[in-house]
Amino acid sequence: MPAIGSMNYECVLLRRTKIGANELNEDLFEYVPVFTFWASKPRIQGGESFSDESRYAHRTVTLRTHWLSDVLLTDRVRVEGVDFDVKAVNEIPFRRGTELECRAVEIN
Repeated sequence: MPAIGSMNYECVLLRRTKIGANELNEDLFEYVPVFTFWASKPRIQGGESFSDESRYAHRTVTLRTHWLSDVLLTDRVRVEGVDFDVKAVNEIPFRRGTELECRAVEIN
């Protein structure tokens, strides 16, 4: 588990929740806060790839925190005002902690 003093990023777990339906009876969803936790951010990876007349960039973050048993791959994590999709949830052996691999959400 990461040392307590190294967990210096406040994170909010967001879960996709149905909030109602529109006039065409289509479900409306929103990401709502579930709980707040502290994590360390040992690695930040960035990448960029180019194609004809377009540019794509992504930002991948790994977060380490205490043991969390209820994180889903459909959840998001908000760190320093940026939302990240959870791409992988890994157990640090013997339930000493959880490692979340996340990718920044692109807002168009």
